[in-house]
Amino acid sequence: MDKIKVSDVRAKFPMYADLDDDQLLIAIRKKYYHDIAPAKFYSRIQYDAPDPADGMSELEKFRAGIGKGFADFGRGVGQLFGAVSRDDVAEARRLDAPLTNTTSGAAGNVVGSVAPMLATALIPGAATLKGAAKIGGATGLA
Repeated sequence: MDKIKVSDVRAKFPMYADLDDDQLLIAIRKKYYHDIAPAKFYSRIQYDAPDPADGMSELEKFRAGIGKGFADFGRGVGQLFGAVSRDDVAEARRLDAPLTNTTSGAAGNVVGSVAPMLATALIPGAATLKGAAKIGGATGLA
């Protein structure tokens, strides 16, 4: 059985626009569905996931994208050592999608993904072909 979205409930009952989601559902259940057990009623409701990037400035999205890039680098290293599962990475991608679907968030993500590797330029021998190959291999492995 499909769940009912809160946004659909709001569309049918615009007179309750001043109530938050929980207050709205309590009022609707009391008025129209009082014969249904609360647990059963609420199990059929799907809350609308807010867009976390809503209301953020372009600079805030860029900075959040940088943080996401650093976090992804850490997840990559964590996967290498078995501390992070593929399911964890998939869930992080799903949660981060609204941010990375913005231009500023995606640009920040690139910067945040590349920044940890900039420190490798300071490694002695990094500018040689052999050093660059080793750093490239380690980066690819991570």
